[in-house]
Amino acid sequence: MDLINTLILHIGLIIVFGTWYYFVCHKASKDEDNLLHAVSSSFLVLKSKPVIPILIILAGLCCQLFVSGVLCLLHGIIPDAFASYDKLVQEANSAKTPLILILCICILAPIGEEFLFRGVILYHAKRFMLPILAVLLQAILFGLYHGNVIQGLYAGFMGILLGAIVCKFKSIIPAMLLHFTVNTSLYIVPKQLYSTYNISIITTAISGFLLVFIMAKLFDRGNCQTNSHA
Repeated sequence: MDLINTLILHIGLIIVFGTWYYFVCHKASKDEDNLLHAVSSSFLVLKSKPVIPILIILAGLCCQLFVSGVLCLLHGIIPDAFASYDKLVQEANSAKTPLILILCICILAPIGEEFLFRGVILYHAKRFMLPILAVLLQAILFGLYHGNVIQGLYAGFMGILLGAIVCKFKSIIPAMLLHFTVNTSLYIVPKQLYSTYNISIITTAISGFLLVFIMAKLFDRGNCQTNSHA
């Protein structure tokens, strides 16, 4: 029943907030703020500058490595705080993990959550506050949405990166790609990278440095923005 509820939740997010986002942004066929223009412009930029999707995918991998490393290091310091989180990770990484759960984590969540947080919430928040405050607001809400302290902390961090990506490229499409990469890489990151405390420190340090470097490249002025609205 939990799996069915999870599936319904994520499909519901896509339908409800995808529809909301579509009708909020889809004003007029010639309006550059409409969703159809956002999607077409995003894919045009990703296609014309292939370095951008490559950098986004690499950023997602580094983000997963960095966050996993930080959590691994903290686990040894405050193990009691990880009780509920460890259960979730075990369920997601088990050899018997249902295909429905993997589908939700890797595909449906990146779509539905981006529609809700970087689409609807960020879209409206930017109309009432500075963009940086809007990004922080949706990141905090994104963290709270995940329901436990550990997930909330790293989801909040992810929310900042995703919100910044949306503000940079004026579309949620690149954010969906980043979100998809982070969630999917959960299943491909070798556990050997965190086999000891010292190795965890090295993994965290290297991935953190690479993440900063890649994000700096993504936000380089040479990487053109799309002309569509978040």
